[in-house]
Amino acid sequence: MPHNPVAPEFRAALKALPSFDGLSDATLEETRKAFISAIRSVRVARHPDVLVGECHVPGPAGAPDVPVVTYRPVASSPNAPALVYIHSGGIVSGTPEVDDARCR
Repeated sequence: MPHNPVAPEFRAALKALPSFDGLSDATLEETRKAFISAIRSVRVARHPDVLVGECHVPGPAGAPDVPVVTYRPVASSPNAPALVYIHSGGIVSGTPEVDDARCR
């Protein structure tokens, strides 16, 4: 039997996603919409012990604001340590929604 490096608990989610062989002649907007549609097709478990917040921070001059999503335990203190995770998606398809399930 061939070795599958993907953890068993992630295999079903990966099978649910459409094949993505890289960029195509589609416009950037079409590529982003297709990618987000694939991400939304995978069910994300909601955890009652995690608070999710959303805001925007200013981008560089002339650029759009950057969406920011925060995840914290309900029982955390205001001075709790933080982990900052930044993923640009190759500046093509990165959005906070892409990593939402992993962060919860």
